[in-house]
Amino acid sequence: MPRETLTGLVSQAAEKFGVPGAATGIRHGGQETQACHGVTSLAEAFLRNYPEGQWISRERDRLTSAINRAAGEGAGNEGISR
Repeated sequence: MPRETLTGLVSQAAEKFGVPGAATGIRHGGQETQACHGVTSLAEAFLRNYPEGQWISRERDRLTSAINRAAGEGAGNEGISR
C-alpha cells in the first residue's frame, strides 16, 4: 500500500474517532509502509531519519536480545522459573 494511501486512512480514522494522534505500520510481501497523523509528528520525523525498514530490524533485534536475556538464554539458566 502506498504511504500516501495509508496516511489518508489513518488520518480519516483518527479524525472520525477524535484521536489526537495515531501511527501505524504495515509489512506485506517484504515491504514496510508507515503512516502517522497528528501529535505523532515526532514518530514521523524518526521514521524519515532511517532508511525504510532499518529501524524496525534493529529494534526487533534489540527486543529479541532482551527477551533472551530475561529468559536466561546463554547464561546457563534455561528452564529456571523466576
